[in-house]
Amino acid sequence: MLRWTTRLWPLLTVVCLSLGLAGCQSSTESISTTNRLSQEADQQQNEKLEEESKSAELPVQATDETVVRNENTDTPKETTTAQAPKPSTDPKPNTEKIPTSTNPSAPMTSEQVVDSKKQMVMISIKGDEEVGIILAATEVTFESGESVLDILKKVTKEKKIQMEYRGTGPIAYVEGIDNLYEFDRGPKSGWMYRVNGSFGKKSAGDVQIKPNDQIEWIYTLDLGKDVQE
Repeated sequence: MLRWTTRLWPLLTVVCLSLGLAGCQSSTESISTTNRLSQEADQQQNEKLEEESKSAELPVQATDETVVRNENTDTPKETTTAQAPKPSTDPKPNTEKIPTSTNPSAPMTSEQVVDSKKQMVMISIKGDEEVGIILAATEVTFESGESVLDILKKVTKEKKIQMEYRGTGPIAYVEGIDNLYEFDRGPKSGWMYRVNGSFGKKSAGDVQIKPNDQIEWIYTLDLGKDVQE
């Protein structure tokens, strides 16, 4: 028995040492695990505290932003109030148009009636017996201030009748119409005009016409004696 005990004692010693080492190792591992878990818990707690602190700061920034936005929105309100009078200008044209719309219904004066109608005169051109009538009595519109010569120029241009004159105003003189010139039929021949049956005593460029005047251009062979009526 003693012999077996002496033989087993080293084995038991080895077993105990191995068990002790295993226990120490397991205790060491448990201690390291505990430390690691505590560190992770501390880290998680720190992260949680940081998140809570950030979340606590966010409302402050939001209020700052809202304050800025309120200030920004206040400025457009002031600008809109400055532009508010624009709609008030719209009714003004309407009030100005009201009297203009009543003008057509207002009675017209005699001068307005004359102006509203076309102002007309009659003009004719007659050559000698060989040429005959160059232009039968023709109605021509005119404007206030136009002269006998102006009507002659207008109608000959419209009807494409040749006409030549010299000078203007009180020194205007008609030399030829439809290629029939002064002195073509003798030293006393030439063109004369009359208005409403009366020969003119002034230049045709210096005699203004009136509505419904009768203008005649006549070619004379004897200074007008042969065309007197």
